[in-house]
Amino acid sequence: MDFSTKKYIFSENEIIHEGTVEQMVECDITLADYYPDIIKVLKCRVQPQIISATITGDRVTIEGKAQIRLIYAGEDNVIRCYEHSYPFSKFFEDASISENANATVNTRVEYVNCRAISPRKADIRASVVLSFSIAKNRKEEFLCDATGSGIELRKETHTASEFICCAEKNFSVGEVVEIPANMPSLIQKIREDAVIIPGEIKIINSKLLFKAEIIVTVLYCDEENNLNLYKKTIPITQVIELDSVDDGSDVRLMLDITCIDIQPKSDANSENRLFDINARVRAIAKITKDKVTDVLKDAYSTAYDIEICRKPIKIKKNLSLIDDTSLAKVNQEFSTSGISKIIDVWHTNPKSKVSFNKNTITVNNTLTLCLLYLDRDSSSAYAEREINFEYIKSVDNTENISFNPDLKIIDMIAVVLNDNKVEIKIEYMVSGTVYASEIVNAVTDIVLKDEKKKSDLSAMTIYFPDADEKVWDIAKKYNSTVERIIEDNSLTDDVIKKRCMLMITSV
Repeated sequence: MDFSTKKYIFSENEIIHEGTVEQMVECDITLADYYPDIIKVLKCRVQPQIISATITGDRVTIEGKAQIRLIYAGEDNVIRCYEHSYPFSKFFEDASISENANATVNTRVEYVNCRAISPRKADIRASVVLSFSIAKNRKEEFLCDATGSGIELRKETHTASEFICCAEKNFSVGEVVEIPANMPSLIQKIREDAVIIPGEIKIINSKLLFKAEIIVTVLYCDEENNLNLYKKTIPITQVIELDSVDDGSDVRLMLDITCIDIQPKSDANSENRLFDINARVRAIAKITKDKVTDVLKDAYSTAYDIEICRKPIKIKKNLSLIDDTSLAKVNQEFSTSGISKIIDVWHTNPKSKVSFNKNTITVNNTLTLCLLYLDRDSSSAYAEREINFEYIKSVDNTENISFNPDLKIIDMIAVVLNDNKVEIKIEYMVSGTVYASEIVNAVTDIVLKDEKKKSDLSAMTIYFPDADEKVWDIAKKYNSTVERIIEDNSLTDDVIKKRCMLMITSV
């Protein structure tokens, strides 16, 4: 029995577990002696930062901290900020988690409650939600070819984006930068934020070389109690070691700042004109490559009875890589107290929801707009609103496609339109891979019986097929071959166009 099969092994990095855990932040903070009394709480910011996420057995342990910043108005309407760090540790277990899996953790602040107990003390209660996903390499085997023993095959050719590897690198970026000469020296920080924007990517000798920019924003108070906004772009270059990856591979690079610390420093003249910036960055590179393969959909043997094993296989294909920077404008009304001057604007909790319609992908983005301003009486005030803006991308086809966007807010500018109306200009980046997926009922194994097939069919059969019958089905039924039926009946296609008479010779 001269019979052999050839298998194709398809790999995919599949999410095996997703969930959320809540981390409560509960603390009282007392101002240091050199801070002015709290006259009015403007905003209490809780910024969660993930230090590490490690997998041990079936447990994922998350270490992090919540950076608390109490922004308040002191005497003479001077805005101040008191900082406090709240460390936390969280873990979760699941039987599907294994050592070769990788964990991704994102954070959002569900709510923050803050009240001043006294002019020197504040009570803070907040909820931080840790959203996690666990992924690991999944392998699927199916037959792509078989030969010998009169085997006849029905194949389909598919292009699959095969998972090659996933590499993660955590690295630190440290730099001391100077406040420009045209800006005053610093007395105290009020707000700090940072975002990382990916740049050029190259694969050379199984190494991923990438460039990126960290955009740092610091709002600070000077000696005259005026607030100043400092921005700095820090270029970075990094290398990630990969396993047997060539230049023809597709790269999906995800970058996140997991921890940021910006400390004022004195220069040679003992003036606070320096910032010591230290950031912790997580880089995840997912490498795939398009491969063309045959998938066996059906088989029979003209010489032996056979048993066929089938299994539904999900095949994914990269359609396109989106990496777009765009602008959005949103008008927002605020309270009737009026807005005479905008001091600062930032955002929290960006979220994206994707919908598909005809030949477009629509990403509806939502974030919380945070506005620090002076009202018409020149008193310090704070307000926040939820705002929405859309990103629309044209594609050739939206059938059976998926897209999980990564939204990064690069910059925000607020302009006062009238007494209580503000125009918000948002520069943002949407990135991610558009996948097309389909379920293929693939043949995973063929087993030939020991004895030769005993056919009760005649050597020649006259058959009258219906329109749209497949020649494959006829050949399988009458123990012939597709090639022989097409040749004997001078057919031009493997599908019968209209009712006719066929002469079928059994093998």
